[in-house]
Amino acid sequence: KQWYQRRVRGVTAKMEAVENVAEKTFIFEECYFLVKRLGRNDYMEIFIDKFGPCDNTKLISNYLSNFENIDTEMFQPLLQLAQCNSEIFLKTLCNSVSSNSHLSKNALHLLQNINLNLCFQANKERWL
Repeated sequence: KQWYQRRVRGVTAKMEAVENVAEKTFIFEECYFLVKRLGRNDYMEIFIDKFGPCDNTKLISNYLSNFENIDTEMFQPLLQLAQCNSEIFLKTLCNSVSSNSHLSKNALHLLQNINLNLCFQANKERWL
């Protein structure tokens, strides 16, 4: 338990010192590790609260560039991090659907977990 507390203190201290996308991505990976391996969501929530209001397009794009191979569990924190900026997910989804003859497991997962109504409302000009 002490090693976890030390690791968490280190992660939160790193959050305060973030200066670029590479550092933000590293901390996101640390938080995702805690979620994936230990089932601890608390520090991912802190990360999302801190960086959610920021422009996270580059960080999210880095993960979505490998859309067909990304772990489906990664979508939830990425969607939370994007907040109302759903356009990047919609573009990725459209590209995936148009380039495949069937829905991939990731496209299906994203369709099942994204709020399409909210996406449409946030990006009306793109779809009208």
